[in-house]
Amino acid sequence: MALFVSGAYPEFAYWTISGEGIFINMLGGVTTFLGPMVGTVLLLLLNDTVTRLTEYYGIVLGIVILFFAIGLKKGLMDFVVEWVAQRRGGAGGRG
Repeated sequence: MALFVSGAYPEFAYWTISGEGIFINMLGGVTTFLGPMVGTVLLLLLNDTVTRLTEYYGIVLGIVILFFAIGLKKGLMDFVVEWVAQRRGGAGGRG
């Protein structure tokens, strides 16, 4: 954030801004290189879409984060990598 706005300000330490990094990792995953990038894109798209539809974007974001925390247990990229590995392993063993 400091690089983006060319400075570091005390407002950046507020929990909603510092929590974005954790949300990004929860959405994208941390075990792959592209995980945080995918998480960033998901968070920006989600934030943009939800703020257009309702003013209660915090509730919607919380529900999505809850879904990822309970449902996937990992980020989206971690889930995709495991799914691809299972498909390759399962398909190779059948032949």
